Amino acid sequence: MGTARRRFGVLAGGDDYPGLNGVIRAAVLRGAQAHEADFVGFVDGWRGVLDVQTIELGWRAVRGAAAAPGTVLGASPHDDAVAPPDLDAVVAGVRMSNLDGLLMVGGEQTMAVAESLSRAGVPVLAVPTSVENALGCTEQALGFDTVVGVGAEAMSRLRAVGDAQQRCVVAEVIGRDAGWIALHAGLAAAADVVLIPEWPQTSEQIRERLRITARRGHLVVVAEGFALAAESSPEGGAGRRLRQIIESHTGVEPLVSGLAPVQRGAAPTAADRVLAAQLGYAAADALVRGRHGAMVTVAGHDVRLSPLEERGRSRSVSLDQYRRFQSLLG
Repeated sequence: MGTARRRFGVLAGGDDYPGLNGVIRAAVLRGAQAHEADFVGFVDGWRGVLDVQTIELGWRAVRGAAAAPGTVLGASPHDDAVAPPDLDAVVAGVRMSNLDGLLMVGGEQTMAVAESLSRAGVPVLAVPTSVENALGCTEQALGFDTVVGVGAEAMSRLRAVGDAQQRCVVAEVIGRDAGWIALHAGLAAAADVVLIPEWPQTSEQIRERLRITARRGHLVVVAEGFALAAESSPEGGAGRRLRQIIESHTGVEPLVSGLAPVQRGAAPTAADRVLAAQLGYAAADALVRGRHGAMVTVAGHDVRLSPLEERGRSRSVSLDQYRRFQSLLG
């Protein structure tokens, strides 16, 4: 009798982002072709684990997925992506699925759950990915190249409208916890002001920056997690609060555009597709070989395995880095 094929699960925790499909595709293809392994995917993130809902991930299911936006598995509903799932319920859901191992792809919260699952005896292999470039354990963030490029291109178009109409334009981008996307995209688009979660600004500081730049149409880039100094984060997002500040300063209602959904729904760039393929390939090999309790990370140009315990702290924008970027704006 032949050896039974091993069966592995794939869980994408948190939000969707460009490149996620490429990781899943590469892992499934590598596992099937080199190791005769089968894969199933938990649908809709944590919800799929808790409800034990999976789909078969054969090569036909992932064919052409590397270039596709979104995710073939579906993403966690927003509340699930923000609030940590119940660990005992997750362990129960995974064990009910009769898996030989679990590949977990996601950001900081997903990595924390992966480490807890590993300690609970679940055979886990993780791929840390944060489109915000906020994970200190890996040097290249999957999807970052895509969302920066899409954001910068959209900002350039918005700026042209603002210049023509002599109106300020506010572009709100991905960045609940870190401002890297806002800084990189804003610099590429020659923004006048970039506002990020790490360094709150007062209303007067924002008005002063607008006075200094003195353009026909200002371009203000704001990360979605930005909050004014000494004020709580407003309902409706940072862009709406800035609308009031800018209108009081210029006398003209600004154009406010939320770019986060456009960024998340973009097809990955060539760089992100290649990175996704490398991560998925390495993840499949490690998972099948029993390298549990580890994560696939990037150091320089090398993909390597590191213990989950070394996931470390988040990568945030320092004050020195923020000032350096600010000096190049406008």
